[in-house]
Amino acid sequence: MTYVNFLIIEMSLEVSFVLLCVKQRTFSTHLPARSEQNHLLPAIEGLLKSQKLSLQDLHFLCVGRGPGSFTGTRVAVCLAKTLAFANQIPLVPFLSPLAYTPPISEPFLLLIDAKSRGIYAYDGADITSLTLPLNRCAREKQLYSPHPSSLPIPTLLAPINTSFLVCHLENSFAQGKTVSPFDLRAYLPPIKGTGAALPKQKKEQ
Repeated sequence: MTYVNFLIIEMSLEVSFVLLCVKQRTFSTHLPARSEQNHLLPAIEGLLKSQKLSLQDLHFLCVGRGPGSFTGTRVAVCLAKTLAFANQIPLVPFLSPLAYTPPISEPFLLLIDAKSRGIYAYDGADITSLTLPLNRCAREKQLYSPHPSSLPIPTLLAPINTSFLVCHLENSFAQGKTVSPFDLRAYLPPIKGTGAALPKQKKEQ
């Protein structure tokens, strides 16, 4: 069996983290809230040093591309693109909700607070922008969220699913799903049309 070494950077959602996978063993560091950008590079250096590796020992890099925090996503993507280009390492972007995929076989929706834009819903394949109240189709699925207390509807907590994320990214790399650091469209989360129209604001007379 051929093992690969790779690094995951995720700063879009509830928990910002860096994860290093070495021969199917994982080592991770969670970044402090509201100061992630100051700890990101030291966390990467620390994880590599702890395993006596350098960036050149990695087979590929992975970065979460949102949707979520604009600043966190931008910082993570910019650094990942820079490291990939400078060290000639293949880059694999992924949808950030993938990290919170619940370990179930039934249909589900992972709900993410999109602030003024309503709610992002991830079903394991696509991300859709929804508004409350959810339609019947959405309500019939099991609802999860990385931050249940931030939503006005009951959902189950979805913790980080490390094993699923690692397996998915290994498969993506094996299938050649890498992108160029200069392909800007590859780093934009493909959010589908709204499941319900956003309420229109009345114009002031």
